Amino acid sequence: MPVCLWMGLIWFMSSLSNPLGREPRGALAYFGNLAHPFEYGVLTLLLLPTAQRFQGWIRFDRESLGGRIALILTYAGIDEFHQSFVLGRHSSPLDWLADATGMYCTLKIAAYISDADATSAGVGKRCLYGVFMCCIAASFTFLEV
Repeated sequence: MPVCLWMGLIWFMSSLSNPLGREPRGALAYFGNLAHPFEYGVLTLLLLPTAQRFQGWIRFDRESLGGRIALILTYAGIDEFHQSFVLGRHSSPLDWLADATGMYCTLKIAAYISDADATSAGVGKRCLYGVFMCCIAASFTFLEV
């Protein structure tokens, strides 16, 4: 149920013609683009509990997560296509790449946390790396494709 509600919220936000005003500039536009990796990182977190487990831990392998990854990337593509029909919005493969970056970083952090050798310093480093990668992906969304 939370997955469906979150996907509905993403769809609703994509349906808004000008969610940040007419022509957002500077930091406002950047943070609007940073919403892409955040939205799909949260979607990834919501789907993780449904993955196959081994001794109580989520299995981070193709068999267990492949369908979830395909679902997330397909939904991101459909959402981008949907945006191309919304007045004041546009569709971009770079937005889709930002969505995929949020998913990827979330999976990498979750996989590390489930490792018995994980440390709080390691988690912190991976979180900082994830934020950095998401910021880079959000920057790419400003490029014209």
